Amino acid sequence: MWHQPKDSIAYCIIRIKPEAESTMAEGFLARVDSDGFAIVARTPNKLHTNSASFDESGTYWASKDTAIWKLEASHELKGGHSMSDDLPEIVEVGEGSVAHGIDCVVWRDHLVSISKGEVLVTDIADPDLKSWVAKPNPSPALPGYFGSAYLYSGSMYFSANDGSGVYRIEIDLAQGSFIGTRIGASFNNRNNDGLNCIFTQSPDEVAAEVKDAGVRPSTLRVWVLVFASFGLVLIPHAPA
Repeated sequence: MWHQPKDSIAYCIIRIKPEAESTMAEGFLARVDSDGFAIVARTPNKLHTNSASFDESGTYWASKDTAIWKLEASHELKGGHSMSDDLPEIVEVGEGSVAHGIDCVVWRDHLVSISKGEVLVTDIADPDLKSWVAKPNPSPALPGYFGSAYLYSGSMYFSANDGSGVYRIEIDLAQGSFIGTRIGASFNNRNNDGLNCIFTQSPDEVAAEVKDAGVRPSTLRVWVLVFASFGLVLIPHAPA
């Protein structure tokens, strides 16, 4: 599930099985809010992935193996409950040279994910989709798989499936390197996804504000963990 920054609505991929027994389930991009859900675009059958994100302009980007896909301006699409053939389709824009991880973010026109302990980067502004594995510089060894990725105010965070932690990833594009910093715990859970809130304060900013408010450290750790792992934020009142 992903937060669309232009309409501030959550979007997700749904799969619907037609009544005909021999027909495969079809995939759709849908928006979900208090009014229910609305189908906005068709997803090709081979694009069955959670590795996707919106950029600041509202363009939806997704990766499957080495292929990159996109849909522009989903917030401008009417949406509805129809699975008609005239729905716009998420289109493949090309192939990079790295197979992205379980979830990703779009940061400075680059698709970024972590898979098998490696930070993977694709330049989506490049027609050739230049891709590479970022070099640690230096960085603690990263766990294998990260099911949840988040971008807050330009800062990237990834939550490890094995419970080993939430990591902030800082990439140096000129050097092709990254610094990974463990900022807190994560849950041991393979069934998770990151809900991006691109313009929301980062966990580091929230931690600094809460600390300045005089909140005791044990409470601070719990609140920052909730924010980093689920995309929620709890701002406490300063004590009287």
